[in-house]
Amino acid sequence: MYNKEQKLRYLEQCKYEDTTIESIKVCFSSVADVEHFYEKDLSEFVQPQIEDMLRKVNSRSRGYLTSMCIFFADYYNWCLSEGLVTDVINRYDVLQTKLIIENIIPIERLREKYFNKEEMLKYIDKIYDVTNKFIAYALYWGIKGDSYKELIHLRLEDINRKEKTVKLITGRTMRVDDLFIELAKEAELADYYNADGSTSLDKLIYYGYVDTEYILRPMNRNEPQPLTLNMVQNRLKIIKEQSENDYLTTTTIYKNGLINYILERHRETKYDIDLEAILLDKVHGKLYTYDKETEIYIEEFGSLIKVRMLRQELEDFVDCFK
Repeated sequence: MYNKEQKLRYLEQCKYEDTTIESIKVCFSSVADVEHFYEKDLSEFVQPQIEDMLRKVNSRSRGYLTSMCIFFADYYNWCLSEGLVTDVINRYDVLQTKLIIENIIPIERLREKYFNKEEMLKYIDKIYDVTNKFIAYALYWGIKGDSYKELIHLRLEDINRKEKTVKLITGRTMRVDDLFIELAKEAELADYYNADGSTSLDKLIYYGYVDTEYILRPMNRNEPQPLTLNMVQNRLKIIKEQSENDYLTTTTIYKNGLINYILERHRETKYDIDLEAILLDKVHGKLYTYDKETEIYIEEFGSLIKVRMLRQELEDFVDCFK
């Protein structure tokens, strides 16, 4: 942390809770190299230096950079009150940094974070191993739980092929589709893990699955237990790499799956309704036409996000789901 004593004095006096203070410490540490390079505290940076600093954070999230600037704006105001800076213009203010952040993460790049079901299926096609395909598609259908509990405990017998539903270990019953069922059967029949798609005979020897009751099984272990958290996370790194989309993380797959689920549930009763109508159509004033139904579908999916928050997040990206 550059200029550590000064920043610690700020943290002792700032308005934030302890958990937020820890996040601010991380932000301070992440820009320390840039402060050392310019040999000045971030409170003394001018616009080109602020842009350089935000670029070197190397974040793909506008929200993260915006939150960082909000913290730094508060720090700047404290420095001003302490007489450590004299310029009354706070260059970390949201209005000052909005264009910088948009320039660093252009909307064309950000659109890779939002994709419709057709694009998700293209990502699935790029993944070599069938169990990894199933992991990605199960997440798309909202099957996750804390530490992937729902995902790693899935059994073929939990799937009702006729009704196209799956009973999860958490007690939830989730709707699925034909492709989900097909991938589940293929994953359950797989003899070994084939991450790179090769056909080497050594695969069965070195990557053979242990027999368990679960669809997703570990390799070369004596105990018939489900995959561990680390195993799933390693699989997800490969899924992201093979999809050629840096945004294809658990969170992104799950969020896009939620949006698709909302669309499909609405379209069961309303002919060809689009996401713009679902989220932005107003009755009058601040009341939105489909919020009540959308909240039900979000709850069915297992998400805790509020319609209002989803609307704010997707307002500029609704056309990605057409």
